Amino acid sequence: MESAERLYKTVLELQGPRNILVDSKKHTNAGNHIIDEFCKAGLQVDVQEFKLEGCDYTFRNIEGFIGDVRKTPQIVILAHYDSVETTYGANDNAAGVALLTETGRQLVSSGYAGAVSLVAVDLEETRSNPVVFGKELEILKEMGIKDRRNRYKSWRYKTLIRGIEKETSVKYSKGQDQGSSYREAVEVRRGILSEDEYNGLIEISHLYDGINLRSSIGSRSRIGSSKWLEKALEEGRSIKYAIAVDEPGIYYNSPMTQRPVNGFDFSDFKKGYLLDKKNRVGNFAAVMSVENSAEIATNLLLQFESEEIQMPYAWGHLPFGFEGVCKYVPDGLGSDHAAFLREEIPAIFIFDSSMGRDPYVHTWGDTIDVIDFDSLAKIPMAITEMITGGQNG
Repeated sequence: MESAERLYKTVLELQGPRNILVDSKKHTNAGNHIIDEFCKAGLQVDVQEFKLEGCDYTFRNIEGFIGDVRKTPQIVILAHYDSVETTYGANDNAAGVALLTETGRQLVSSGYAGAVSLVAVDLEETRSNPVVFGKELEILKEMGIKDRRNRYKSWRYKTLIRGIEKETSVKYSKGQDQGSSYREAVEVRRGILSEDEYNGLIEISHLYDGINLRSSIGSRSRIGSSKWLEKALEEGRSIKYAIAVDEPGIYYNSPMTQRPVNGFDFSDFKKGYLLDKKNRVGNFAAVMSVENSAEIATNLLLQFESEEIQMPYAWGHLPFGFEGVCKYVPDGLGSDHAAFLREEIPAIFIFDSSMGRDPYVHTWGDTIDVIDFDSLAKIPMAITEMITGGQNG
């Protein structure tokens, strides 16, 4: 109960648009609060500042750590704290950050003597990137497609842009350049566009030239995690493995609350625990691993099964490395673990299945009221037990 209460209070403090395109003060205050929470948890704190070309704002990755992370092989646990512009971002990803601070507190309390970094990273979301998406928003507003509150000004505009984005996403997920995919979708609609609309949408397409499944990691999105890892490797750090957490907090106990997850349905999971497949109950944490991180996932799942925790889970294992994920399951690169997979560092991803059960992703419905804090509290407990109990510690 105490853990759930702490998680609740952290999300309550952080929820709100943490996005410089709509509220740079809230975004800055969120970073400051994370620093305070890490300090209160007993962690040492380091802040990595960085800028994007063409943007004056200073972004921050905030690292709370235990032990000598620069000389001792370390574990990395990370969650992003930015949000898209149209959400309160409670589950995506204030809940992930709360999980970081709670895991740090529990590790400190345990007296763990190893090296662990808990990193709240910035700019995971494409829609918090001012250089790319910020310019897209400016163009859409200049065209009269969106208003100053980032709402579509007509149903026609909304269906037009959503249709273009959907077709672009399909081609992008198959490895095509995002810019050319966007232009192709615009060209298909050439006959229904005014000259100004056509020219504006083509201008948007060029913002994404050269961006594909591989190059988008660290350029369009997942920027903070890429910059943190780049610096860590330059410093010569030895990273045992990474755990990325994103959208970890929505759980249901009622029937018909679970849809397929990135193409994975119940029958596709490598292993499950306390699942109600027949009634499609969305009560489980989803854990994704790749060919070099199966052991890490296995040891975490053992903790989920422990008598003290009893956390339902579904394990999705991808039996290949980074290039295989790009080719066969590109959605498997959708969060901050992607930068680690690209460097062949073992990494797992923990989430609640996102749109597999959450209708509020990237909407104003993503509030603290949709999160199950009792279920969420089991995840930091399991991570802590895995690390301190000698399993991959």
